Amino acid sequence: MRKSPSITLLSIVAFALTGCSPPATIEAGTLAQRKPNKIAVSSASRSIVPNVGSDKVRHLIALASSHIDQDKFSEARKELNEAVALNRDCFEAYYYLAQVDDKTDKLPEALLNAQKALRYRTEDFAGWRLLCRLQLRSGRLKEGEDSVNKCMALASKDEDKAEVLGWKAYLARMKAKWRDAAYLDEQSKKLASDRPDVWGNLWVDYLQQGRLQEAKEFLENCINKFPTHPSANEWMRSLSQLDSIKSSLGVKGVRWPAKAMPVRVFVDNHGVAFTENEHFRNMIVDQLTTWSGASEGKVTFKLVNDQSNCDLTVKFTNSPLDVSNGDDVNAGLTMCSTEEDHDFHCIYLKKSRIFLMAFEPNTNKPISENELKYVALHELGHALGLKHSICPEDTMFPVVNKDFSTAAPPVPTNNDLVQLKKLYQ
Repeated sequence: MRKSPSITLLSIVAFALTGCSPPATIEAGTLAQRKPNKIAVSSASRSIVPNVGSDKVRHLIALASSHIDQDKFSEARKELNEAVALNRDCFEAYYYLAQVDDKTDKLPEALLNAQKALRYRTEDFAGWRLLCRLQLRSGRLKEGEDSVNKCMALASKDEDKAEVLGWKAYLARMKAKWRDAAYLDEQSKKLASDRPDVWGNLWVDYLQQGRLQEAKEFLENCINKFPTHPSANEWMRSLSQLDSIKSSLGVKGVRWPAKAMPVRVFVDNHGVAFTENEHFRNMIVDQLTTWSGASEGKVTFKLVNDQSNCDLTVKFTNSPLDVSNGDDVNAGLTMCSTEEDHDFHCIYLKKSRIFLMAFEPNTNKPISENELKYVALHELGHALGLKHSICPEDTMFPVVNKDFSTAAPPVPTNNDLVQLKKLYQ
């Protein structure tokens, strides 16, 4: 497990046909993490044509806009609330309140104020842009899709149309429709060729389709075109490791057969003192429950106390050798064996074994609970047959940079769910 510059979740997933010797091993490579291009709310400095009822309200709106630009959100909120008290039909007051709420991590309130703003100016592109971004950021993809279509109908400038096409591409990526995402990003790039976010997404679109050479060439062009962009160093790291993910893209998912349900799971804590309590066993149960719920009950698990009578073993280990891949020591490793169903001409999972590092290899300190949860969810995904993703935000992405002291509990992303449903549909 490489803690600097990133934690490696690299898993060697060995799919071996029963009776074959030696077992076939597929080694999944790593890719340095690229920060996702987040859906960001437009800054308060973007001009909004005043449509207010008095000089006092107009003055308050101008003050609030200036304070938002200075990150003085409490002052801005006070001024905007005063403006609303004077004029409850003021589009600008609700528009800026939505921005203040978003910048102070009050997303539900931001959504509500953005919707209120549009009551008073129903065909305003800036208002719909703000609502759309908030919906996408909050995971309301269906509502966001409707708002994206509204934005496209209202957009008049090429730069605005390019931005909306980028959102459409984002929605396509959330559905793992990589060909559609690439087409939309390409159209966005034609309208606004100087947008680094579009360039930063296109190479990922190509890569997910297996168009490795195009992805590599595009990433090189991206680095040359935007050498001072904040993501440039990460793009360079990604380029240096791009070839190593070829095998990861080629791994085909293999699933557990329906007759194997529930998958019998044995949690092995032997020899790892700090995991010999019920709390960490329950932690594995929580991650199993997460995947079972994500599959809508098509994958089920049962804990057993006899290792000789299990399908899946989860073992906590102190030994770096258990999770090593050559010179690399990883946070976790999953090995799977398969068997062929001659009646249906299918290959299914037969046994899976997961190793999870319980201690930091360099300091010998226990790995944090949040980190263990993340690694366990990732490795259990492999044990179900999921392959690595190329999207840094996905649970199944092989390399992760996270501050586990503040990270939220891990959950499968939309891409993870799409891959799971394709396996267990």
